[in-house]
Amino acid sequence: MANRHYYATSDQEEELALKLALEASLADAGNTAAARGTSGSSQQQPPARSNNSHPAGPAPYSSSGNGAKMAAETGSQCGGCSKWLGLAPGYTVRALGQQWHPECFRCAGCQQPLTLNGGANTFAVGHDQQPYHEACHKQLFHPVCSVCKQYIPEGPSGQTEWREHPFWRLKQCPSHYADGSVSCCSCGRLQPLADEWASLQDGRHLCLECLDTLVVDTKDAQPLYDEILRFFAHMGMPHPYKAPLLLVEGPVLDEYAHKEGRRQDAAHAPMFSVRGLCVAHVYTTIPSVVRAVGQGLGFGAAPVSSIATRMAPLQQHCSVSALLVMYGLPRLLLGSIVAHELMHAYLRMRHVTGLPLQVEEGLCQLVAMLWLDSQDFWAKQQQGGYQERLLSYLGYQIRTDTSEVYGDGFRIAMEKFQMRGLKALVEHVIAHGQWPNWSA
Repeated sequence: MANRHYYATSDQEEELALKLALEASLADAGNTAAARGTSGSSQQQPPARSNNSHPAGPAPYSSSGNGAKMAAETGSQCGGCSKWLGLAPGYTVRALGQQWHPECFRCAGCQQPLTLNGGANTFAVGHDQQPYHEACHKQLFHPVCSVCKQYIPEGPSGQTEWREHPFWRLKQCPSHYADGSVSCCSCGRLQPLADEWASLQDGRHLCLECLDTLVVDTKDAQPLYDEILRFFAHMGMPHPYKAPLLLVEGPVLDEYAHKEGRRQDAAHAPMFSVRGLCVAHVYTTIPSVVRAVGQGLGFGAAPVSSIATRMAPLQQHCSVSALLVMYGLPRLLLGSIVAHELMHAYLRMRHVTGLPLQVEEGLCQLVAMLWLDSQDFWAKQQQGGYQERLLSYLGYQIRTDTSEVYGDGFRIAMEKFQMRGLKALVEHVIAHGQWPNWSA
């Protein structure tokens, strides 16, 4: 709430002093004119008039020449119109370190005089250091909750406190985070009380803007899936085969995530990475004894104790069974999850396992971000501009993630990518199992 400021008008004593000074000045001017009349001059000069039509007087009260300088130095110019306030009877407004004509001291909001019909004796000053009616100031500057559309009330300390979404910059009453207000499962915004949102069977909610590009089921997702596979091929990483993409409900995703051991890091994952899963099977060959060439146990063979043998090398083979992604997500969010999981799938199809978690998840987040960047043209073609904002929001979520695995992993991957590109980075990780030690 803005501080209240009080202004005052000149009192009767000030008016009386100004009146006496004016009378004295006019009397002096008359005596001088009478003395000059004895010189024999018969032509009388008309009295000088100032720009604001006040009667002429001595130099200090003139609106031109040295008088203007003296008026400015004595603070007798109006803070609104900059004209000389003069010495005529009446009152002036003294506020904000200046004096004003009553009709010039106006609210910067409604432009009406703050002294209209007598006015109130208080006003508010905005962030722009301009005066406002208190009601106008509240309407223009007091935060309004995006959920209940009411002015956010003052707390027990007398301060106005609210929560603000870091990306959307929406202000909300703190109470809405504890009163059951729902949020969109895609963009994270809280639902305004007057809005109708879509509800999914599993209890999630979607705002109408995110609902506009909703991908409903597995069949609807296939064109987007093919597009992302082409994106990988364009980046020099074609998949050897196309694993099935399935949109599933939350319980199914949880079940397979538990089997894959992926739920242990869910608390440190970005909001959309835990909504997808690459289901892969790893096959390890069992080491066996292989007879050395030229050795045997038949007639004439060397003694058993001298037979040379070797162990077959340990080998791992991976196959990707499916990509599972939670159903009921808008196109951009779904696509970023699919791109993330396809990076996992690419590594498994190259028979890569056991990478440090930060390295693998960092690469997957990098690919998700690169795919989002590739959607800029598509988003600009959509009406209303919301898809551009959602695209920026999803990228913001990746860039500002503070977790060591996903956030720091992405930033390291992005740094290495900017040095030599995605293909070189991925091949180094596959060959060495760690981040490259490249210098800029």
